[in-house]
Amino acid sequence: MTTVLDIRDIKKFYGSEVILYDVSLQVKQGEMIAVTGASGTGKTTLLSIIGLLQETSAGHIQILGESVDGLDAAKRAGVRSRYIGFVFQRARLVGSLTALENVLVPSWLFGSGTSYEVRARQVLTELGLGKRLHYLPEQLSVGQMRRVALARALLLNPPLILADEPTNDLDPATAAIVFGHLQAAQQEGAAVILVTHDEEFAAKAQQVVTLKNGKLSAG
Repeated sequence: MTTVLDIRDIKKFYGSEVILYDVSLQVKQGEMIAVTGASGTGKTTLLSIIGLLQETSAGHIQILGESVDGLDAAKRAGVRSRYIGFVFQRARLVGSLTALENVLVPSWLFGSGTSYEVRARQVLTELGLGKRLHYLPEQLSVGQMRRVALARALLLNPPLILADEPTNDLDPATAAIVFGHLQAAQQEGAAVILVTHDEEFAAKAQQVVTLKNGKLSAG
């Protein structure tokens, strides 16, 4: 099976404060890894580093065998747009764009096309938002905005999906919908890294790791 993500000896410091220390992790195609741990242990920082939104203090990252060490901001953005779908704790939708337009944002880097819109409409409909395609974020509930953000992450069928507490603060039914689509993406071949406090969802991952005192351990 293809290794989608390979991080080695990642370190992250803020001054004298150690956030991550010698963190290593491999995720293969079609595999879901759940990252658990108490609040404030660096889980979001780890995802931001993997998602090339933050730089490491030391260590190495490869995505599909391609090293991203030392890339400038423009090249990091290019790798991120090609390979990574990111579901943040907060939806981070553009307030002036409709739900459909927000989902289409990643495709704008590759030019317009009806195939992208067909895909966006399909995913939003599968997520129960088929009647809200043209709603602005202010017209959507928290759960609906989270589903729009998930659809945006899934639009281009990225090989790597990073989900930071995607079911947090959602009602059980909506949480199950969101997790179900992450699981479907994994079953279709994506590598998924899921940060979660939900033990039920974590137990469905192929591997569970815990971040504590800046270090990653199994279980």
